[in-house]
Amino acid sequence: MSKIWKLNLYHHIFPYVASGKKTVEGRAWSKKRDYRQMKKGDEIIFSDLGSKKKVTAFVSGIKHYKTVKDYLKNEGLKKCLPWTKSLAEGIGIYYGIAEDWEKRIKKGGIFAIRIKIKK
Repeated sequence: MSKIWKLNLYHHIFPYVASGKKTVEGRAWSKKRDYRQMKKGDEIIFSDLGSKKKVTAFVSGIKHYKTVKDYLKNEGLKKCLPWTKSLAEGIGIYYGIAEDWEKRIKKGGIFAIRIKIKK
């Protein structure tokens, strides 16, 4: 049975997800939300933190990585962060998302959530 997940996105990232340009969403390991439970076919309702906009996507796959570098190299920089120009920039973006992300990633890794926008 599929599950519905609710995830927030920063305002500058939301258009990339909504348009389908960003096809992989990266999420740091978390005590609160167990991404290991996410399955292919689950739905995600993404909310734009800068507006009331929402978009729904299907999970087409999920993979766990120990490091952001492995995640970006294997999933593809343009699928994860379409606006970035380098791997180093991408790593910096993920470690700068929230105050504790670097620590959480070092503890439990990062999840690549492959998504397809629901039409």
